[in-house]
Amino acid sequence: MENNENEETKDFEIVTRNIPIILSAPHCVRQLRNGMIQAKESFTDTFAITISEKENINCIYKTIFLNDDANADKDSSYKLALKEFVESNNIKYLIDLHTMSAKRLPDVCISINSGKNIKNNYDLLQQLINAFNNNGISSVTVDEPFKASDPNCISNYISTTCGIPCFHIELNKKFANPLNFIFKPTFNKQAVENALTEVVKVLKNNLL
Repeated sequence: MENNENEETKDFEIVTRNIPIILSAPHCVRQLRNGMIQAKESFTDTFAITISEKENINCIYKTIFLNDDANADKDSSYKLALKEFVESNNIKYLIDLHTMSAKRLPDVCISINSGKNIKNNYDLLQQLINAFNNNGISSVTVDEPFKASDPNCISNYISTTCGIPCFHIELNKKFANPLNFIFKPTFNKQAVENALTEVVKVLKNNLL
């Protein structure tokens, strides 16, 4: 087969399933932001793929680092493909998964841009917070320390262009540290997966 040197490198994978919800993991590879390479956010793609299969929902995740940041760059093949997928598959909800520094205080931050990114659906937001609480994760903040207010942020961009509620979820990296079990045994990888699975179940129950 003839090689096309102008053909763009595909830097993401989309898994298509039946239920109109999508999980996104744009930072599961390194990113280039403000001239500096940022470390990958481990387990975000694992959570997306595992829960996608378990709950029969869609997912998208980054596969190749191309000196970019899909969650910050104005022009992003990942973001454009996600937008087109949401529109063509009548997706109702987006969850964009991230991890934050273990130095941060909360276990989880749900970023909603003062309600704009979730179309002011605060009742649904509370149900998501409850899902984390139900799985032993009680330290959940909203818009602190991250707000997802940048228009190039995936949850903001998809909410604005596609008109659907989008939840940007930051998970404290402490969940992946085995030593964290000593100090906070309820905050671990399995608890996070269980909580995210319940979050998806909540969204499935709220589909029109």
